[in-house]
Amino acid sequence: MAEAVARRTAGQCVLDIARLTGDIANEGTGTAGATTSITDATNQRTPTAQANSVIGRYLYFPSGTAAGDSHEVSAYDTIGVMTWAVAGTAPTSTTTWILLRRRPQAILDAMSGVTRQAAFQQAIPYPFHGLITNNLLDYYLSGQEWDAGAAVAPTGATLAGGATIAREATILSFGRYSIALTGVGGVGTLTRTVPPQRVILLLDGQSLTLKGFMAETTAADAVTRVTSTTTAGVATNTDRTGTYAGDRWEELEDISTATIALTDPAGVLSVQLRVKDAVTTYFQSILLYGPYLREQDLPPTMIGMDHDILMESAWGKGDWKYVLRAGGAWHTAMQEVGTTIRRKILWHTDLPHERHLLIKGYRAPDVVTAAATNVEPNPEWLVHAAARQLLEGDRPTEERAARLARIDRWFEARKPNGALVNADAIEPHRGKMIHFFERT
Repeated sequence: MAEAVARRTAGQCVLDIARLTGDIANEGTGTAGATTSITDATNQRTPTAQANSVIGRYLYFPSGTAAGDSHEVSAYDTIGVMTWAVAGTAPTSTTTWILLRRRPQAILDAMSGVTRQAAFQQAIPYPFHGLITNNLLDYYLSGQEWDAGAAVAPTGATLAGGATIAREATILSFGRYSIALTGVGGVGTLTRTVPPQRVILLLDGQSLTLKGFMAETTAADAVTRVTSTTTAGVATNTDRTGTYAGDRWEELEDISTATIALTDPAGVLSVQLRVKDAVTTYFQSILLYGPYLREQDLPPTMIGMDHDILMESAWGKGDWKYVLRAGGAWHTAMQEVGTTIRRKILWHTDLPHERHLLIKGYRAPDVVTAAATNVEPNPEWLVHAAARQLLEGDRPTEERAARLARIDRWFEARKPNGALVNADAIEPHRGKMIHFFERT
């Protein structure tokens, strides 16, 4: 059974790592500061005659104003006042400080390194709602996957016309997020082009169905457009223009249930979300389906998933009634598309149309260096793993050996053998059947 993990900021982790490695020369809380100095006469009592024991060491601010800043001390002329050369943010009475024997960046680099190395061991649960069976658009216009950032067009979709995009977590019709699209200086667009091989192999002579949701403040602010282009370059647009107002969700099928006939011979097929200038509209679960699909893209942020995928019994039901198991119903594969490697899920049978899938996925923990931000891996594990990496690179001494031995005892006491407490710090996913992708 997993244990609760106390949240800890990156700044606090730097402090804890420095304690384990013996790199803290002194610490305290500022009473005053400027862009090139911090004052703490209560805790920094080193006589100025011993200034050389302070000069050349490194200041790091774990919390408070200027948190995350680091400086090399260049002067110590007054008891309690440590000075540096390059101006930064002025610390205040809220600023905690540590005086280090080691560059703070080395500690941050160790945190980054062990976080990346333990991507599978410390993977973060990532439930994914973006795939719908037989959706030609895969997850790209679902609104659920934001691998490039919350204000950047999702990978596989193109933003144009001066539009801006944002992840919306309040105005929703389904799942966790919707797409907020704003026109800036003209009609803004977000476009997903169906892979050419899918058009040529599967869609010639087919009729397609467009489904999904959009919301707008004023009717006709939002348009969902399907463009079918022949191999000769002749394009035909099919539009669904919103008729609701007040940011109410409208199903595209309520606008029109007519199927969309592809141009013949089909060459390029795309779906475009369109918004007027200077307004914001919302889109979610945009779906274009036709024939059965035996392969679909998985998001690049996902590094693994449970062996069971849940499927609803009917469109929009969300009851997750059916279980699709790895090996029997699906497996994953890699595909090289130009310079991009995409991970795909391959279905072993034809699945029913228009069923949301719930994939209990996992993503790599983010490398967190902002001092006030909580780290993503188990912080106890992160602190001990980073401290061990730093000490292993140091010159051998008796003190170093003793510190490494203490850290190794900490890891030994928490091996995932099921008998000792807090083993989650080492292996938070022990006992779970997780289908991790390639570990290269």
